[in-house]
Amino acid sequence: MILRRIRRKLYKITHPAIAEVWMLHRVVDSRSDLPGERTLEVTPTWLRQQVDQHLAAGGRFVSLDTLMHELQQPAKRQKGTVAVTFDEGCRETLEQVLPLFRQRQIPFALFVATDFVGGAHPIGWYRQQPPMMSRDELAAVCRDPLCTIGAHTVSHPHLCQLSEAQMMEELTLSRQQLEERLHIPIRYFSYPYGERNAAVMDCARQAGYTAAFEAWGGAVRTRANRYNLPRIPKTQTP
Repeated sequence: MILRRIRRKLYKITHPAIAEVWMLHRVVDSRSDLPGERTLEVTPTWLRQQVDQHLAAGGRFVSLDTLMHELQQPAKRQKGTVAVTFDEGCRETLEQVLPLFRQRQIPFALFVATDFVGGAHPIGWYRQQPPMMSRDELAAVCRDPLCTIGAHTVSHPHLCQLSEAQMMEELTLSRQQLEERLHIPIRYFSYPYGERNAAVMDCARQAGYTAAFEAWGGAVRTRANRYNLPRIPKTQTP
């Protein structure tokens, strides 16, 4: 245990933090009473406070493209750098997030599971299905220069439980569908449930993504594996 702590401390010293990547899901006026759903929800007021506190402390918000550039050139890093991401593609991103982020000129990324667009398929972990963006709404968000669209598979499976062929189909088809519908390159991916192993990460590389993100792990550090980039879940308590 002591040796592990020493190694962790040495790693942090030799791999300084470049940025944080915030992970959010839903932004709702009224949060659920169910703990499993409530942890995925924040209110607009809470999100606004988090953003304004970070800006007031001298922090800055960057796009994933800027994050990747600074990961490759760590000498250009700036303290307090944050990239904001949202998973799934709920309509609240359009209604609650976009006006706030436009007002403060904050870039953000939206990771989309293509089966969920327009509510075509139910999201299994919600008792009451959230409203999802339609194809037209997703296209409208995509046209905003603050927004980066990334892939989140087709059906949001547990990738580590799939065969390599099934993994590749989920990663390549979701990218292909988004590129055909939105007419933009899709460079980034986030792992459903944050689950990945060496085979999944290799599939993300083979599928042509620039980088892929997990669901936890703290700050992004120098010399980080581009297909195993950590995020920080932003959870409103209580």
